[in-house]
Amino acid sequence: MELKLIRDPFIQVNSAGPQEKMYRRPDTEQIDRMDTALAHFRDSEPVDSDDFAAALDQILDFQREDGSFSYFSDYRMDSDCRVDFVYRPSYACCQILMRAVLAMHEPPSPESGLYDALRRGLTFCCGRGLAGHGFDSEVQQIDDLRNFASAGYPEFADRLSDICPDFCTMVASIISGYEQRLLGCRTIVGFGTDITVRVAELLELFGREALIPVFVYGSLMEGMRNASILKGCAHRGPARLNGHALYSLGSFPGIKPSDDGGCTLGEVRMVDARTLEKLDELEDNGKLYRRAGVEVVMQGMLHAHDRKCQAWTYEYLGEVESATRVPEQLQPWSRTIALRKTHVWYVAYGSCMSYERFMCYLAGGTCKDNGRTYEGCSDPTPPICTASMPLFHDVYFGNESRSWGGAGVAFLDVDNPGFTHARAYLITREQYEQVRDQEGRSGQWYGREVELGTRTGIPMLTFTSADKRPHNAPSEAYLSTMRLGISEAFPGYASAEDPELLLAEHLK
Repeated sequence: MELKLIRDPFIQVNSAGPQEKMYRRPDTEQIDRMDTALAHFRDSEPVDSDDFAAALDQILDFQREDGSFSYFSDYRMDSDCRVDFVYRPSYACCQILMRAVLAMHEPPSPESGLYDALRRGLTFCCGRGLAGHGFDSEVQQIDDLRNFASAGYPEFADRLSDICPDFCTMVASIISGYEQRLLGCRTIVGFGTDITVRVAELLELFGREALIPVFVYGSLMEGMRNASILKGCAHRGPARLNGHALYSLGSFPGIKPSDDGGCTLGEVRMVDARTLEKLDELEDNGKLYRRAGVEVVMQGMLHAHDRKCQAWTYEYLGEVESATRVPEQLQPWSRTIALRKTHVWYVAYGSCMSYERFMCYLAGGTCKDNGRTYEGCSDPTPPICTASMPLFHDVYFGNESRSWGGAGVAFLDVDNPGFTHARAYLITREQYEQVRDQEGRSGQWYGREVELGTRTGIPMLTFTSADKRPHNAPSEAYLSTMRLGISEAFPGYASAEDPELLLAEHLK
């Protein structure tokens, strides 16, 4: 391929309209041919070929007094044109000269024409800090830096930086800035353009560390089913993401921004550009999930200034239901998955909505509400957490309970639709079975188990009578215990009358 550089490549054009006039405009086809030829001699042409030697002569003859290799004599043009027609041709010519200098057995002397041309050219290239124009400025800058790297700039900076120290200092500063931006997840630029992978690949070309912090919270965590994607990626440590709530989406989770104190527990991994691309593909970035920059708090750090760091994470873009939210006590996600095998939500709708009352079933002891002493469970561990929830069946009061002075107790009318407030306790399956034993498993009491679906993938269970029991009013002590439980489970109800309102329908 022959390199033919032409100064001021204009063509004459007739203007449209009734009064035709001639004017000139840049010959874009000729400019494209020169750009293509320069790229060829920068990237492909062997430096010992005759064509490369001829191209060097062309470039040296084409250089202007100011050191540039501009296509046009007059720089008075829009900024985008100045970048494309003045600076970028100058970059390309310097890159070709750099290839030539690096291929020499001995460095050129400062008096040589090649040395002087490269020095003056690189000095001119400092004029814009290699910045592009418009919203694509960083993308263009990265492309130009990559081209310098492919022309051998890292070796040039190591061996021949004295040719133009100012240029080398400028490039080092730009690369250091991109290092900080990569670690700080500040790589989304104009119009939402994501340059994260471009920056990481650029840093690798310049021999810099190009690891990207990613906060993972689900199947990518250590020991989980997609963890192999992160094999070999450094584990920075466990971390907490505030302001984001974790939701169970079935076999995998998702997070969404939250302004009510939500948090997500996970871990930070350091990944390279290729792994980040795999993660974007796995998470269907931009469609199912969105990669977003967040601040996480590292766990177990000794110094406060080490605790906070920036990381990428994947926010779920779909709709979620509040009932699928995973509380902090069940996190991280690996714990949620494990609890599905060992625990259930016991859903209480009567006196056991009171936490203290329910603990009598777990830990044993005398209940202050009815004076009865309970045996408790073999495992007295308190519930991992509790959750308030609606039940779409009515509660009624029936039977004659000796524990409550012969008065009625609550049963769930599961054969008819309705509504009541309830409280779920996350306990072991063994505890649940022993609570059932203490409540009474006969058909006239609580012999009918009711499955209420799942919450965070963990079964929700309760029990009621096999048939509807004869109505019998509850005692005041029983109602008082229910009122307390309702107040605990639904703290949003501010006044003392609210529990009465919630009970009113059941007492008709």
